[in-house]
Amino acid sequence: AHTLLVAGAPPVAEDWLDPKCVLAKAASIEPGILSVCLLLQSFGADLPWLSSLQAETAMEEEEEEDEEEIKNPLPPRVESPGRPAETAPASAEEPLRGDKDCKAEKGGDGAPPPAEEATPSVEEEEEGDYARSKARSDCGVEEDRESTPPQAAPEEEPDEELEARCANQGVPLDILGVAGARNVLTDCSAWWGMKMKDLCEECQVRELPTTDCLEKGDLVKRLLQVRIWEEMSFKALQEKCMMLGISVAFDFATKEELEDLLRQHAGLPSCLAAKVRAQCREKGIPEEHLRVEDACEILDAVLKLECSKVAELKRVYERWGMVVEAGLEKQDMVRNLQEIFVWQCLPQEELHKVCRAK
Repeated sequence: AHTLLVAGAPPVAEDWLDPKCVLAKAASIEPGILSVCLLLQSFGADLPWLSSLQAETAMEEEEEEDEEEIKNPLPPRVESPGRPAETAPASAEEPLRGDKDCKAEKGGDGAPPPAEEATPSVEEEEEGDYARSKARSDCGVEEDRESTPPQAAPEEEPDEELEARCANQGVPLDILGVAGARNVLTDCSAWWGMKMKDLCEECQVRELPTTDCLEKGDLVKRLLQVRIWEEMSFKALQEKCMMLGISVAFDFATKEELEDLLRQHAGLPSCLAAKVRAQCREKGIPEEHLRVEDACEILDAVLKLECSKVAELKRVYERWGMVVEAGLEKQDMVRNLQEIFVWQCLPQEELHKVCRAK
């Protein structure tokens, strides 16, 4: 009784005869309410719409199982050590080797003449070598060749010329290492050889402002700072954030997020925000009228809806009070739900514009 009252069902049993009653709608959405309806029917309640609802639920479950079978096919059979894998003959004219040998040993008159053995290809020889090596290792037989793991190459020591170039350009050699410092210096040399117009375009690609940069050195300095963060390791980025007093959950943050935090601390625009807005434009989300946080939430919700099954999407669609009409495609449902999410986050002025356009 408590469950029915929470679902909004009327306590009068005559009202349950209508297939559009509150109890029938709740049973079509929540599996727990459907179980309660089955219990009521076992006690003699007259629910004429329950059988058709059970049939629809069973069809949806079968559709979900079919989609799972299509997405997750059976894995290929793996050959066990000491047991040959079962493979089909190459053609109808080439019987299995085991059948031919068996007939020859029995001396049957219908045994086919021995066929010439085909020369194994390079791929077959490699597979055979791997199978024999696997069998030898399973039996405890040591390989003839040494199985010592490869040793990492020693880190290159910096020379005086590299140290002088890093000191001249402000590149932290002790943090980046030799390889990282060389990569940064290579880009820095290319930037000094560019014209102001090309440098401004390079800054735009990296989402860097250029209005306060009056000289060429200012543009190179800004590009160099971002490039150094890109070459820094995750641990070095963590230490840099801690030294600057940037609050972040290091256990969950990614390298890209730490770089973005350093950009914001230096007064540069967020690079992640630019990526989110670009993805919103691809999905048709009006990001120019939304906050970055709201745009991220809407984008995540739309991506989850696109990955949902049709049955789950129908339930979400009905929870918002919309009717799933006949012939309505999955992409149409996602687009309609996306509009609702956008309307919830739009400012009042923009929402009035949408209403007038409708």
